[in-house]
Order: sequence, then structure tokens, then C-alpha cells
Amino acid sequence: MILKIFYELIHILRWYKIASTGFTIVGIFLLAKHALQHVLEKRRRWELQKRVLAAAAAQQARKSEGTNQESEKEPDNAKKENLALDICVICLEQEYNAVFVP
Repeated sequence: MILKIFYELIHILRWYKIASTGFTIVGIFLLAKHALQHVLEKRRRWELQKRVLAAAAAQQARKSEGTNQESEKEPDNAKKENLALDICVICLEQEYNAVFVP
């Protein structure tokens, strides 16, 4: 009788060991996923900041050269484009249909 209970406990112990291993694998997967997302987010923000700083430097270089001076001979589209370049440094490379509100 005691021997039968002992074998049942060993059988249950094996299932607990398998479940423990499974939970460990799932936990490691979730931690690795979170760490990878964090690293990718940091990299994306760093690249965006690098682009913004480069665009701001290019914009200041244009201003120092005097190419942003408005002329009466410029068409309306060129004036609007210069105004947009003065407002936003993120949208210099490509035109977006979005509004950035601080």
C-alpha cells in the first residue's frame, strides 16, 4: 500500500518537473522578447534622433547661407515649402500626411 502511494508520488513529481521546465522556457522566452523589444526601441529612437539632429544641422546651414530668404518673385508653392522647412525638421526627407502636435 505504501509502495503504491510512493510510486504515485514519483509519477506526480515527474509531471511537476515537466511543468516546471515548461514554465521556465516560457519565462525565458518572455524575458528575451521584452529585452529584444527594448533594444530595438532604443535603436529606433537613436536613429530618429540622429536624423532629426542631421536635419536641424542642414536647416541651420541653409539659413546661414541665406537660401531661406523670401523673395517676391518666388511662387506661392515655394514660399509654402520654405515655411514648412522652417517649421518641421523631421519631414525634410519625405512629405507626410500627418500633424505633429507637441
